[in-house]
Parts: sequence; C-alpha cells; structure tokens
Amino acid sequence: MIRQTLRVLSGLPRLDGVATDRYVVQADYIREDDTFINGMKLFSRAKGCDIVLMNSSTRGLLGLCLMRWLRPFHRWRLVSLDIHLNEPIGWKQQVATALKRFLLKKVDLHILFFNDLAGYEKWFGITSAKSRFVPFKVNSWEIISHDEAANGEGEYVFCGGRSLRDLETFKRAMAQVSFPGLLLYQQDTSFMALHGTPVDLNGLPPNVRPERHDGNNDTWIEYIRRAKIVVIPAFANSIYAPGLSLYLLAMALRRCVIISEGPQTRGLLDKEAVIVPPEDPAALARAIEKVWKDGVFRKQVADAGRKYAERCAGEDRMLADIADACWNLVVGKAP
Repeated sequence: MIRQTLRVLSGLPRLDGVATDRYVVQADYIREDDTFINGMKLFSRAKGCDIVLMNSSTRGLLGLCLMRWLRPFHRWRLVSLDIHLNEPIGWKQQVATALKRFLLKKVDLHILFFNDLAGYEKWFGITSAKSRFVPFKVNSWEIISHDEAANGEGEYVFCGGRSLRDLETFKRAMAQVSFPGLLLYQQDTSFMALHGTPVDLNGLPPNVRPERHDGNNDTWIEYIRRAKIVVIPAFANSIYAPGLSLYLLAMALRRCVIISEGPQTRGLLDKEAVIVPPEDPAALARAIEKVWKDGVFRKQVADAGRKYAERCAGEDRMLADIADACWNLVVGKAP
C-alpha cells in the first residue's frame, strides 16, 4: 500500500516523520511567535499545505482566523491544539470574547487535552462537533517510565505549577493541618500572575515553606519525587484544564494527587486522584489529612495514577494521536 503525504505547517518540532500505514507526515516547523500579526503573516506560508496546526498560540491563531475571513479561498485546514481560553470577567472581556468567538469560527478542528467543553461552548462556540480529545503526555516519560525510586513515602505536601493555581485555598487548607508543605513558584510573583496565578507569600502558615524555582526540568522532577502528596488547587470558574502536565508527572512518579474538580478532572479522572471541590479549604484540608495519615489509601490512589500515566505515555503516543486527528480531518472523517 502506498502511503500518502500529509503536509503540515506546525509548531510541533517532532511531528515531521510521524507515520502509519496510511500516511506519513511532512511537517515544516514554525517557530511560533504568539502575536496576532505573526498569525496573519503565516497565512501566506500555508499555501500548498494540508494542515496548519497552531500549538497553544491563541493570539497567532486569531490572526490567522482573521486572514481566513478576509481571504476565504484556500484549501488547507486550520487546526488549533491546546487553545487556552478563560471565562470573561467584566464587559470589556465579554466584548473581546464575542470577537474571539466570531474569529474562531474559521478553525476547522480544535484538538484539546480535556473533554469537558461546557465553558468553551458557552463562551466561544467550541463544540464537540468541531473538537477532538487527545490525552496529554507524561513529560519526561522516557526518563521516568522505569523509575522505581519514587516508591518512597515522601517528605512534604507539594503545591506547584504556574497556570491558574488557587494558592490562597492551599494556604488556608495547610493552616488547618500540621504537616510540612512546600509552595514552589516559578521565577517571581509577577511572572506567575501573568499565567493566572496570584502569589501572595504573606500570611503563609509556619508549616509551609515557599521556594522559588528557575524552571529547570531536572530539579522540577526531583521536587515532585520527594513529595508525599501533590496538591493542585484550581479556581471554580476555570473553563480550561490547569494542572494536566503536573498531575501526569506526579502520577508517573507514584505520587498521590489531590486536585480540584473541574475540566482537568471531569471525564478524565476517578480513582486515579483525590478530587475535592474547588475553592474549599476545609475539604482540601480533610483530604490532605486523610491521604497523609492513611498509607494504604495513599498507595491505592498512587498506584491507580501510575496506571493512568502509563496509558497516557509520552510524546510519541501524543504526536501519533494528533497526526491521526489531522489525517481524519483531511480525509473527511468526523472528530
């Protein structure tokens, strides 16, 4: 059987060469500058492609959508991968959301790492009819997949990550327990705020140690490996899925995860993590207390999480799923 060529303009550097018995991906890499103007400029590069794949590049994607409205005669398909959108607050954001909703009509397919689309559909018109769920990958899977050293008990309650973390709830929950905690924040508080995570180090309970992290991947893994519990607190109004990469990494390292309910859990997690109501310090404190003290329960959750991480695996699996979604779009199969 002769394999067809799937020509892709993509921000994924390792997508080129992904193949099945039906197709092989020929991908040109674009170093995405996530600006509206850059998205408009990409329109001229798309000629001759089957797919333009925009990876976590919301402003660039919107610029490309505008060009598709202005110049509607083209044969290539536009795919967004892992688009980050937030519920609007105030009339200015609602106006901007209405404009984004209009522009996003020009996207042929949204590939998302979560499948609870209630918020995306309500505010941005992104429905399951134009979406495809692909599980996210375990970062550094090739390094940690055979790691058995992470079976130890761990030292602290860990809270980290930069996107849409409700650190105030974590602080208030930790004030209700006596166990040692580590609050890891990246670079500085202003950098965290840019990613939707306000950091206020004032009023931290004495059992929580704040620490600044430089973003190094090796030390990031080591912080999680040394944790007894990994806590991922999220806001109640989040329509995106924060914490996916952290909880998959923690699960791969057999760390027990406690996480706020939301798009990051609905339809994805059950017994693989301890799921608590968002913005509820008392519920979070009770979960931390139980997980810390009940070693049998903690191990059950951690083992279930490890199995889930094994199913998600690494980048090769994720790229194959992304390529397959693009191929099905080109040949006319529904998401």
